[in-house]
Amino acid sequence: MKLKLCHHIILTPRYRRPVFANAAYAASFRADLEHITTLRHVQVLALAVMPDHVHLMLALPTGLALGKAMQDIKWFTSLYLRNRYPALKSDRALWGKRYWARTVGGDSSRVYQYIAQNIPGENP
Repeated sequence: MKLKLCHHIILTPRYRRPVFANAAYAASFRADLEHITTLRHVQVLALAVMPDHVHLMLALPTGLALGKAMQDIKWFTSLYLRNRYPALKSDRALWGKRYWARTVGGDSSRVYQYIAQNIPGENP
């Protein structure tokens, strides 16, 4: 039996600006996130994009550190969103320097429900 290590992650834009109140930015973020997670073989178990933060529940493949996965996700989504939408280039960075993460044990259903309650219908 292969065990999966899941993580509940919260990302915030720099200065907690409500970047994703713009539906086009939020939709582009979702598409870019799907692209980078597919490339890195990361499974997105739950996703809620709020105006000023993002909740993720990720399952990482063996050998991929959480820090490297988050570096790739933040870099890739920032690069593509800022290139696609010049209004986002006015600030030095899209994402804040840090992220919040907690390892989710065997029963991840409570975290999944929490994320699903934030924005119903946005979970894969």
